[in-house]
Amino acid sequence: MESEADDPQLREYPTEYKPLYVPTKLIMFNRFNPRTEADITADDELRQSVGIRGVETPLHVRPIEEDEEGHIYEVYDGDRRLRAAIGTKLAKVPVIIRDRSDDEVIEFGMVSTIRRGLNDAEKGRALLALKERFPFKYRSQREMARSLGTSVATINRYLKSATVLDPQVQELIAPEDTRTRNTPVGSLDGRTAYEIGKIDDKERQREVAFSIVEKGLKGDKARMAVAAVRLDPETPVETIIKRTQEPEQFIPTLTLTSDEYQLVKAGKKTTVIERSLRPGVKADAKIIPLIKADPIEVMDVFKRTLGRFKDEDAKREGFKNLAALQKWWEKKHGTWNESESVYVVQFKKTEAVK
Repeated sequence: MESEADDPQLREYPTEYKPLYVPTKLIMFNRFNPRTEADITADDELRQSVGIRGVETPLHVRPIEEDEEGHIYEVYDGDRRLRAAIGTKLAKVPVIIRDRSDDEVIEFGMVSTIRRGLNDAEKGRALLALKERFPFKYRSQREMARSLGTSVATINRYLKSATVLDPQVQELIAPEDTRTRNTPVGSLDGRTAYEIGKIDDKERQREVAFSIVEKGLKGDKARMAVAAVRLDPETPVETIIKRTQEPEQFIPTLTLTSDEYQLVKAGKKTTVIERSLRPGVKADAKIIPLIKADPIEVMDVFKRTLGRFKDEDAKREGFKNLAALQKWWEKKHGTWNESESVYVVQFKKTEAVK
């Protein structure tokens, strides 16, 4: 009598990307899974789902030499689903079979882990480990961003969070929740933690982080407090944060890269386009760029449709012409919609940086 392991259908490599149903007893767990034991324990919700509907998303497996326990496949994407299937005593699960080397499985696991379930600092450490393991493939942040399908700025945030933040602050960062964008009570969002990393003094980093968490500050309010602390290294953190929460002491902020800030200070960039404005950004306001920098004075704020922008407007933005501005906009925001209204923040003239 032919055994399941000898069934030619189970050993056949699919010519199309279609799942086959393979007995769970023929599949072993990933030996190179980068997750901790606590991470890979199948939770009750997944187990209940599998018990009711079965495994709906196929596991990705690679063929291996049959071992002493009869396994002929190893899963490289779907350990938790396999564990849930075994826990609910499913006889077979859908799989996609592909040849993968050990290095490919390790890389796949590391990249997949970075994409989900970690906070920014953890992702940064995982990226550093990825770079150490595959130094020629991940030599730059641009290559990391391409592999993860994200921006270079996001990769930089991950790496900075892992390298410049105090370890206690790293532990306060909440994993990103792309479904709700909510930051759990008692934790920091990734962008706020990144801004805290711009404070050189590690003890002051901890003071700011714990104070923000204790007071329940979120989003712009939290980052405004961090920016105020960074610009005043002598005053006690509690005093500064309390001051920033008073309406009359509100300090507006504006997102500028270091290069953009230098162009402003050199007088080569006199405006910035924003889809929406943070509270307090208005004429005569002194705004704090969310970088290590001095405040910038605003001369005027007005709205304009993108269709009304000309070459001279692009030059005020620091670009050679309108085409260059449009290219930058599409890379950062998506389609250049001429009917879309945006805010234009115009800066007061400043002395050029020497």
